[in-house]
Amino acid sequence: MQKYYDYHSHSLISFDANISIEQTCAVALSQGAAGITFTEHAMLVDDPAYDELADKAAYASQLAQARAAYPALELGMGLELDLNPARQADIDKLLEEGEWDFVLGSVHELFGHGLTAYDSKFGCGQSIKKAYHSYFCGVYERVKAVPSFDVLGHLDLLRRDRRFTDHPFNYGDHAEVLDALLKLLIGRGQGLEVNTAAWRYGLKEAHPGLTVLGRYRQLGGEIITCGSDCHNLASAFSRIQAGYEMIKEAGFKYISLFEGRRPRQLRLEV
Repeated sequence: MQKYYDYHSHSLISFDANISIEQTCAVALSQGAAGITFTEHAMLVDDPAYDELADKAAYASQLAQARAAYPALELGMGLELDLNPARQADIDKLLEEGEWDFVLGSVHELFGHGLTAYDSKFGCGQSIKKAYHSYFCGVYERVKAVPSFDVLGHLDLLRRDRRFTDHPFNYGDHAEVLDALLKLLIGRGQGLEVNTAAWRYGLKEAHPGLTVLGRYRQLGGEIITCGSDCHNLASAFSRIQAGYEMIKEAGFKYISLFEGRRPRQLRLEV
């Protein structure tokens, strides 16, 4: 029987979530979860006064309580780390100070541009095609500059913006930068996330879609995780089974699990 793991979940430890670790565990277990790795926010922005960081002591304490309360679940302690090159020294210190199981790298804001993927301002005045290209180039530059993560989260996050929801990108229009990005991840032994929150935003495919996943696999990529991007009760363990089906459809035979930031491969059931 297939074991399902959610590798992108936020709790009250994160500034933007309103569900506890134990509540998440209860919902996930009721839906057949084998494990959850929490990825509380570590947003180190250009001005440190506005950093949003997980309370490590509270995080560790609450996770320990959940492990005792839900022994049937494999629970991991992870971070969702914003890839900000200007804060590399602080990132290194943060990662050295915690006993992290998993680090999910994300680009929520294109630093230096002051723009996010949420506010409909990115690419203003550009065509949809040009805005996508600018976004992917920005993501590539940040991934290249900040290697301190295990898996890249929601690669095409820009699709959540209402300007782009009904306008999927053509991989061929951005093949040079996307291939460079995927090859960089593969060369480093880093992976891709399938983020099922895209379906909650009304998108037809998860982040990223089958074309990107298939290309990553074709290029030799093997490290892949699946996450709900949970922030509340309604999104706990949401569509993880569907995410696994998408991963299998893209040609993957294994799902990746992490402990102490070391990956292991779990065979996907046919």
